[in-house]
Amino acid sequence: RTIDKEGWLHTGDIGYIDNDDELFIVDRLKELIKYKGFQVAPAELEAIILSHPHISDVAVVP
Repeated sequence: RTIDKEGWLHTGDIGYIDNDDELFIVDRLKELIKYKGFQVAPAELEAIILSHPHISDVAVVP
């Protein structure tokens, strides 16, 4: 079940909301994304996306 009965979306990421109601993703429970038979590390995708000159920050969420 991806969305629980309280409306939370379960992505496999670990995060928190601070006192200013800002969301921070700090870690992952799931380390690989499965795509068309391939297993891809989110960090690998993030590195590729960050190599674009117009991208300053990225987070890949499986």
